[in-house]
Amino acid sequence: MPDGLDTVDERARRPRPRAARPAFARVQALVAFLLEVAMLAAWAYAGFRGNPPLNFVLGIGLPLAVVVLWGLFFAPRAARRIRWPWLPLASFGMFAAAGVAVVVARQPVLGAVFIAVAFANLVASFWLRRRG
Repeated sequence: MPDGLDTVDERARRPRPRAARPAFARVQALVAFLLEVAMLAAWAYAGFRGNPPLNFVLGIGLPLAVVVLWGLFFAPRAARRIRWPWLPLASFGMFAAAGVAVVVARQPVLGAVFIAVAFANLVASFWLRRRG
Protein backbone atom coordinates (compact mmCIF):
# COMPACT_ATOMS: atom_id res chain seq x y z
CA MET A 1 0.00 0.00 0.00
CA PRO A 2 1.21 3.51 -0.64
CA ASP A 3 2.26 5.94 2.06
CA GLY A 4 3.42 3.20 4.45
CA LEU A 5 -0.09 2.05 5.32
CA ASP A 6 -0.49 -1.67 5.84
CA THR A 7 -3.53 -3.75 5.24
CA VAL A 8 -4.75 -6.17 7.86
CA ASP A 9 -3.43 -9.10 5.79
CA GLU A 10 0.08 -7.64 5.58
CA ARG A 11 0.21 -7.06 9.32
CA ALA A 12 -0.95 -10.62 10.02
CA ARG A 13 1.81 -12.09 7.84
CA ARG A 14 4.55 -10.07 9.48
CA PRO A 15 6.47 -12.04 12.14
CA ARG A 16 5.76 -10.84 15.63
CA PRO A 17 8.67 -10.07 17.91
CA ARG A 18 9.14 -12.71 20.56
CA ALA A 19 9.48 -11.87 24.19
CA ALA A 20 13.00 -12.13 25.53
CA ARG A 21 11.97 -15.12 27.67
CA PRO A 22 8.64 -16.87 27.92
CA ALA A 23 6.75 -16.32 31.16
CA PHE A 24 7.25 -19.92 32.28
CA ALA A 25 11.03 -19.60 31.84
CA ARG A 26 11.03 -16.46 33.98
CA VAL A 27 9.04 -18.22 36.69
CA GLN A 28 11.43 -21.18 36.59
CA ALA A 29 14.43 -18.85 36.92
CA LEU A 30 12.78 -17.16 39.90
CA VAL A 31 12.05 -20.51 41.55
CA ALA A 32 15.66 -21.59 40.95
CA PHE A 33 16.94 -18.43 42.62
CA LEU A 34 14.58 -18.84 45.57
CA LEU A 35 15.72 -22.46 45.92
CA GLU A 36 19.33 -21.28 46.10
CA VAL A 37 18.52 -18.82 48.88
CA ALA A 38 16.37 -21.37 50.70
CA MET A 39 19.18 -23.92 50.42
CA LEU A 40 21.48 -21.60 52.35
CA ALA A 41 18.80 -21.08 54.99
CA ALA A 42 18.23 -24.85 55.18
CA TRP A 43 21.91 -25.56 55.77
CA ALA A 44 22.07 -22.82 58.41
CA TYR A 45 18.95 -24.16 60.13
CA ALA A 46 20.23 -27.73 60.10
CA GLY A 47 23.62 -26.61 61.40
CA PHE A 48 22.23 -24.57 64.26
CA ARG A 49 19.97 -27.48 65.28
CA GLY A 50 23.04 -29.55 66.16
CA ASN A 51 24.53 -30.02 69.61
CA PRO A 52 26.41 -27.15 71.24
CA PRO A 53 29.12 -25.94 70.76
CA LEU A 54 29.35 -27.54 67.33
CA ASN A 55 26.02 -26.04 66.30
CA PHE A 56 27.48 -22.54 66.00
CA VAL A 57 30.32 -23.79 63.79
CA LEU A 58 27.97 -25.82 61.60
CA GLY A 59 25.31 -23.11 61.43
CA ILE A 60 27.80 -20.71 59.90
CA GLY A 61 30.22 -23.16 58.28
CA LEU A 62 27.75 -25.25 56.27
CA PRO A 63 26.16 -22.32 54.39
CA LEU A 64 29.60 -20.80 53.88
CA ALA A 65 30.88 -24.06 52.35
CA VAL A 66 27.82 -24.20 50.08
CA VAL A 67 28.43 -20.62 48.94
CA VAL A 68 32.02 -21.49 48.04
CA LEU A 69 30.98 -24.65 46.16
CA TRP A 70 28.20 -22.83 44.34
CA GLY A 71 30.54 -20.01 43.37
CA LEU A 72 33.17 -22.42 42.05
CA PHE A 73 30.98 -24.80 40.07
CA PHE A 74 27.40 -23.55 39.68
CA ALA A 75 27.50 -19.77 39.27
CA PRO A 76 26.94 -18.45 35.73
CA ARG A 77 30.41 -16.87 35.62
CA ALA A 78 32.26 -19.68 37.42
CA ALA A 79 35.57 -20.60 35.78
CA ARG A 80 34.86 -24.32 36.28
CA ARG A 81 31.11 -24.29 35.76
CA ILE A 82 29.47 -27.68 35.42
CA ARG A 83 28.17 -28.22 31.88
CA TRP A 84 24.71 -29.14 30.71
CA PRO A 85 23.02 -31.63 31.40
CA TRP A 86 24.99 -32.21 34.59
CA LEU A 87 24.38 -28.70 35.94
CA PRO A 88 20.68 -29.08 36.78
CA LEU A 89 21.29 -32.61 38.05
CA ALA A 90 24.10 -31.47 40.35
CA SER A 91 21.98 -28.49 41.46
CA PHE A 92 19.18 -30.87 42.34
CA GLY A 93 21.69 -32.95 44.31
CA MET A 94 22.68 -29.89 46.32
CA PHE A 95 19.04 -28.95 46.91
CA ALA A 96 18.12 -32.52 47.86
CA ALA A 97 21.02 -32.71 50.31
CA ALA A 98 19.78 -29.51 51.96
CA GLY A 99 16.28 -30.97 52.10
CA VAL A 100 17.60 -34.13 53.75
CA ALA A 101 19.50 -31.98 56.26
CA VAL A 102 16.23 -30.26 57.16
CA VAL A 103 14.55 -33.66 57.57
CA VAL A 104 17.38 -34.78 59.85
CA ALA A 105 16.92 -31.53 61.81
CA ARG A 106 13.41 -32.78 62.68
CA GLN A 107 11.40 -30.89 60.09
CA PRO A 108 10.33 -33.72 57.75
CA VAL A 109 7.43 -31.92 56.04
CA LEU A 110 9.49 -28.82 55.30
CA GLY A 111 12.36 -30.94 53.99
CA ALA A 112 10.04 -33.03 51.81
CA VAL A 113 8.41 -29.91 50.35
CA PHE A 114 11.84 -28.45 49.63
CA ILE A 115 12.92 -31.61 47.81
CA ALA A 116 9.64 -31.73 45.86
CA VAL A 117 10.03 -28.11 44.70
CA ALA A 118 13.65 -28.82 43.75
CA PHE A 119 12.54 -31.83 41.71
CA ALA A 120 9.85 -29.77 39.97
CA ASN A 121 12.52 -27.19 39.14
CA LEU A 122 14.73 -29.94 37.70
CA VAL A 123 11.90 -31.20 35.49
CA ALA A 124 11.12 -27.64 34.38
CA SER A 125 14.79 -27.05 33.50
CA PHE A 126 14.89 -30.08 31.23
CA TRP A 127 11.51 -29.28 29.72
CA LEU A 128 12.53 -25.72 28.90
CA ARG A 129 15.84 -26.87 27.43
CA ARG A 130 14.10 -29.43 25.22
CA ARG A 131 11.54 -26.89 24.13
CA GLY A 132 14.26 -24.59 22.90
